[in-house]
Amino acid sequence: MPDPRKIDGYPRQAWSGDERAYVEHLVAHRHAAEQPEPREDDPQTVRLLFELLTAQRRIAAGLTELITALREAAGRPDPRTGR
Repeated sequence: MPDPRKIDGYPRQAWSGDERAYVEHLVAHRHAAEQPEPREDDPQTVRLLFELLTAQRRIAAGLTELITALREAAGRPDPRTGR
């Protein structure tokens, strides 16, 4: 089935129920691929990867705070925050 969003001149109001369901499926699939969330049925390897990702995000946030603190200590405020 072609993606009805890509058919020129075919407004959403004209989509059949199957086409609407198909588009919802495509959107959900894209979201799951671009922003995966942990699931209870994930294998241990996937759960460990999510834990690693969370830890790396915490590290990145800490490094950002360190950069800001070093700039403040040097008397150079961050242009984004003015601090």
